[in-house]
Parts: sequence; C-alpha cells; structure tokens
Amino acid sequence: MKNNNQEYSTNKGALSMYYPDSWVILKINPDKSDKPLYKVFVGFHGGYLYGDSWRVNSGITSFGTSSTFDFEGSERIIFKGASGSEYCCPTNAENRLGMYCNSVLSQFIKEAEGAIEVISFEDFKKEFKSENEPKGEHK
Repeated sequence: MKNNNQEYSTNKGALSMYYPDSWVILKINPDKSDKPLYKVFVGFHGGYLYGDSWRVNSGITSFGTSSTFDFEGSERIIFKGASGSEYCCPTNAENRLGMYCNSVLSQFIKEAEGAIEVISFEDFKKEFKSENEPKGEHK
C-alpha cells in the first residue's frame, strides 16, 4: 500500500519518481579514505491516518534542476539514484525535516559512529563535481 501519494511512476525511464516535502544530503564515508557515497534522505508529511515517513535513495549518480516550479514557487532539484529512482526535491525544503524524520536521521548518524554526516547542497555540488571529474584531463 502506498502512503500519502508519495510515489509516482513515470514513463521517462525512471524506476520511480518521489516528491518529498523535505530533504538533506548525506555524505557516507566509513573509512575516511575511500571515495564517499552521497545519498538523499527525504521526508514526507503524514496526515490524520498516516504518520510522517522517510526514504533514503540508493546513492546519487547525478542531479539537475527542473525548469518547472512547485505551487510555492520553489525550483526543484532532481536527484537520480543508482537504482534508477528520481527524487524531485524543492529547493526551499532543504534541511527542513520534521521531528520524526529528524529523530530517525539522528539515530542513523549516531549508529554510524562518524561515518555519516549531513552536508549542505552547496557543499555537495562542489564535492560531487570534483570527485566525478575525469582524472588527468584538463580543459
């Protein structure tokens, strides 16, 4: 059973498209020496019958901005994951997780003992770009 209309199938090649209400970027680096993995942790607001819910994507492989705006006038960032799913996140909802999602995320971070950290989208853009540039090629 799907909760709160949060999952939509698309015909654009994506496995699933998600439209979260809030989100943060996770930087996962258990050994501190390997290339880190970046994931998006998202929250969905619940209602009377269903509580809030959350998801973590399979790992960000690419991202871009949408040319359309949501009903609040916020541009959206589309994160594509390793599994083929896409997360269409409003720019004005970064780091605005609700109490439940924040508690889940805090527990993840605590149990990871320093291997997971939340980073800003601005920092993610810089790090992701530099880590995914081809080595040895200069323009």
